[in-house]
Amino acid sequence: MAIQYKENRQKPRAGFVRFLWSDAPNGVFTPLFEVPGGAILLTAAVHVLTPGNGGTSEVLDLGTSGSANSLANDVNAKVAARTALTLPNAPTTGRTVYGVTRGEGGTAATAGVYGVSFSYIVESGSESTQG
Repeated sequence: MAIQYKENRQKPRAGFVRFLWSDAPNGVFTPLFEVPGGAILLTAAVHVLTPGNGGTSEVLDLGTSGSANSLANDVNAKVAARTALTLPNAPTTGRTVYGVTRGEGGTAATAGVYGVSFSYIVESGSESTQG
């Protein structure tokens, strides 16, 4: 039997989370968004909207609390840019929280606006089961 698209299933969900340097303390994992079990990330990117001004370096890692840099490692937060993230190649096994860990060297930052965009789908999931 062929797989058939059904109108009430497999609709992508998308979001954008904006955060400031002060929302993500240096070296602390900060949750940003959550996806349900069985979610497959389709797209994800970090956006440096207003560059940070932390001392000699300022970077963003994105991932989970168990693997803080699984999506991105050391994204330069001092340059306005969009960086595509490395997506997992398998669905999540349960509800998964993704977040950021901001690192800075030298003088503490006093500015910086960032964002994370993402989209996901739940395989064969109806709209009501996608979070």
